[in-house]
Amino acid sequence: MPDRTPFLRKVARIYLEKEGDRLQDYCFVFPNRRSSLFFRKYLAQECSRPLFCPTLTTVSDFFASLSRLRQADDITLLYELWSAYNRCAPGFKDTFDDFLRYGDVILGDFDDIDKYMADAAGLFRNLCDLKKLDDTGYEYLSDRQRKAIMEFWSTVKVGRKNSDAFLGTWQWLLPVYEEYRRTLKEKGIGYPGMIQRSVAEEVSQCIAGMKYDRVVFIGFNALSGCESVLMDALRKEGKGDSYWDYPGRILRDSENRASHFMEENLRRYKSLYPLEEETDTVPEVTVVGVPSAVGQAKALPQVIEELGGGSQLGELSTCVVLPDSGLLHPVLNSIPESVETVNVTMGYPLKESPVAFFMSLIAQLQLKWQPRGFYHVPVEAILDHPFLRKLAPSASVEVRGEILKGNMVYVPSSAVGGDPVLRTIFTPVELSALPAYLLGILELLRGCSCDLDREYIYHYGVCIRRLEALHLQVRTNTWFSILSRLVSGISIPLSGEPLSGLQIMGPLETMALDFRNIVIMSMNEGVFPSRSIRDSMIPYNLRRGFGLPTYEVQDAIAAYHFYRSIARAEKVYFLYDTRTGGVGSSEVSRYVLQLKYHHRLPVRELSAVYPLMCDGPESVVDPVPKSEETLAKLRSLKYSASSLLIYLNCPLQFFYSAVREFSEENEVDDSVDAGSFGNIFHKTMELLHEPYKRHTVDAAAVRFMKEALHSTVSEAFRKVLKVSDISGRNVIIAELIERYALKVLEREAADAPFRYIDSELPLEEYVTTPAGYLLGIKGHVDRYDCIDGTYRIVDYKTGTQIFMKYGSIEDMFSSDGCGAKTAFQLLFYLFLMRECRQEGADSGVLMEALHTNELFSGGKHVLCVTEEEYDEFVGRLYGLLDEIMNPDIPFTAAAEDHCTWCPFKILCGRI
Repeated sequence: MPDRTPFLRKVARIYLEKEGDRLQDYCFVFPNRRSSLFFRKYLAQECSRPLFCPTLTTVSDFFASLSRLRQADDITLLYELWSAYNRCAPGFKDTFDDFLRYGDVILGDFDDIDKYMADAAGLFRNLCDLKKLDDTGYEYLSDRQRKAIMEFWSTVKVGRKNSDAFLGTWQWLLPVYEEYRRTLKEKGIGYPGMIQRSVAEEVSQCIAGMKYDRVVFIGFNALSGCESVLMDALRKEGKGDSYWDYPGRILRDSENRASHFMEENLRRYKSLYPLEEETDTVPEVTVVGVPSAVGQAKALPQVIEELGGGSQLGELSTCVVLPDSGLLHPVLNSIPESVETVNVTMGYPLKESPVAFFMSLIAQLQLKWQPRGFYHVPVEAILDHPFLRKLAPSASVEVRGEILKGNMVYVPSSAVGGDPVLRTIFTPVELSALPAYLLGILELLRGCSCDLDREYIYHYGVCIRRLEALHLQVRTNTWFSILSRLVSGISIPLSGEPLSGLQIMGPLETMALDFRNIVIMSMNEGVFPSRSIRDSMIPYNLRRGFGLPTYEVQDAIAAYHFYRSIARAEKVYFLYDTRTGGVGSSEVSRYVLQLKYHHRLPVRELSAVYPLMCDGPESVVDPVPKSEETLAKLRSLKYSASSLLIYLNCPLQFFYSAVREFSEENEVDDSVDAGSFGNIFHKTMELLHEPYKRHTVDAAAVRFMKEALHSTVSEAFRKVLKVSDISGRNVIIAELIERYALKVLEREAADAPFRYIDSELPLEEYVTTPAGYLLGIKGHVDRYDCIDGTYRIVDYKTGTQIFMKYGSIEDMFSSDGCGAKTAFQLLFYLFLMRECRQEGADSGVLMEALHTNELFSGGKHVLCVTEEEYDEFVGRLYGLLDEIMNPDIPFTAAAEDHCTWCPFKILCGRI
């Protein structure tokens, strides 16, 4: 039977056997904290008598224990680096806000230089020489060579606004590097590489003062220069030992990048007590393609069932690896109830918590504030948040309603000042007051939060206080960006037993750990392994020449994590996303292909499919009968042309919109959509002609309207959109409306003089149908005038087309009669005006649809009907009203081709 004894258990067993009584004087160093916990567990299981536990630590903590420096946080390190540039680089003028965009790159390079103990002076001198070659223009090179070099330097400078002059003075990198390290050393702080180098450069003194008889390094692979120096020195003093986790022929294959460091490590650092030889093991591999990222999480319960179900996960047998941390929440929500114990090594990211999301809305609120008020988008999001619904339930609903009613694009503080909670939140603050303001909001949230949310609130408050203590003089958006960065680095540990049940980890956390079953999610190329490469100022040839890690090293490290994690497993499941969302996005990871084609492992390949629910060629929606309540509602309605057209299109849509009064949720419009465009044009024409109602319009009046046109369009914008000024793309829309209105006025100049009777004329009347129903009808006539003794109804149309085509009056009342809906509206307006006894309505009224798209071509859409056709329309209109009121005719759904733009199709299941 293959030997699948965990690597850490073997090391624990051999040391208990060889050094049992002396373990308390030893220190065992691991790649991460999780592997040390597992090692402790295996020691306890292998030990047959009480013993004092040895020191168990991580490599970073071990270096920190030997150094006099303590590690500083990223923001402090970046601020000190910026300060060093100000002192050492003449002409450096970047603010800290701008420096943050590229400071990480420089700090990362400094960290590499120190971790790998590179010759900083030689490296920066070579870097400066390369830049000098760049400054000469490379006249001696071919065009192709020159282009390649220039592409490299342009890559280095990407996204570094106002920094070209600074980045061009490469000769200041060494002085900055030396000044930076000197300043940090004086303050007793450092970055990880600096801390490691401080130990490596004084390794003899550090070891001499060490309290351990032996230091054992377990489960490492790619060693930095400082780690190698420390391990060499410990071995020289007879105090060092190391154990390498290189199981199986696949991992040891020389053509496998995962074995990149293996030969040198085994040669330089042999184990004091060789572990027993392992028999080669090959896992059963299953690859599952799922056409969704979240769908992978939904497929996890079935995978767990295949592995034996939740009852089989109690002894550290199964691990779920998440290369994409964004799947953590879907995975946690998908774990079946049969899994009683779950341990999340990754912790719960603070940035994913409800508290962090709410505070990000607060940041948007403050960043988008203007003197005229808060921008409506974050205001609405905050008012809709569950926290506000608990803190101010009635006030949040009331204020949001007022915002929608008034179409407030910018919400003044006075609009939300009635409630103390809202007043605290919706107050504009300066940078100096931000910490107190945010802490005050967190204190409000504490009063309505559960225990878990209070934990998030506490940690978020710690981040605010840390940032406040730095006293940074930066822009407000930079301050929030730094706060977001601090929050992103916080992970809330979840309580529970860490050494039992289903384990959920990231790829790096699996180092030195072995499980019987491994499930790796997001096994897509570009996710695992990641295709991202850390930015660097140092070109590839110099990195390689000075012993700094290159992309090949990163590739080898990622490959080692993968192959080592599955080496002792019995069953391995790979889940990947099969959707094609971009180039290569649906491609399975190269590691899977290597297992299948290079290492010749049998791979079971499956695809997750989701059946489509379909009831046949056409879904059938049950008719809605007319109850007494419905009939009472129908009697109380006032019927307009648009509501009757909805009924003709689909009776069930009429039921939802008119009877049940369902509607799409209102939104604040700060830009012009098709509906708003029409409303603004209508309002412009109404305002222009307001002074001339019931008066004659002559050429002088038309000239006056042209002169007032620009200001009238602006007023129409303010009245329709409730905006104080016209900006952005609305300027273009306003100009277009102005041009349309000018064309209408030019037509009027040609018709002048004429009598303008009314605009946006509201009409309401009651009529009695042949079946005896007394029903209300209503409508708004866009324009009513009289030219040369002929009365005219004008309907403004700003849509894409006019619907005037019909063969007979009967066609207007068929289910497909929407092709003549414009003609239906005009005839309905004529009927309504005659019922209301409007001036001139009984004579030969001309009906026209004025389409803005045809104003420049001179096109007209005029409707002329005979009295016989009009009488037929009225008769069929009465018949339509009687049909609506008939209790025996239910509301039925139209054919599905009518559902494309219906807002209620989800209620019918036609989505």
